Amino acid sequence: MYNIPTDRYYELRYFCKQYDAWCAEYEKLQDANNDLYLGDDPTGNTAVKMARLAKRIMLIEKIAREVFSTDLFLFDAVIHGDKVDDCRYREFFWRLDQERD
Repeated sequence: MYNIPTDRYYELRYFCKQYDAWCAEYEKLQDANNDLYLGDDPTGNTAVKMARLAKRIMLIEKIAREVFSTDLFLFDAVIHGDKVDDCRYREFFWRLDQERD
């Protein structure tokens, strides 16, 4: 029922494996003293980068909450890109495939 091509599954799984790095980078960018992203418009560049990261983070969290609402272990495992043996795992990636461009 929740079939997606193998290559797309791996793409989405590695997309999820970046979750921790995105969260860490987002937190860094929130720091007002951060000068790592200087350019022509540092504030604008930082805002764009934060919006892009927030969109990815919220997408993974939203779908994981919907699919694993009662199972915090599976929720945590999936948002970090870990493989679990559960039928909802397939549903998670199928739904992520539907919502991610």
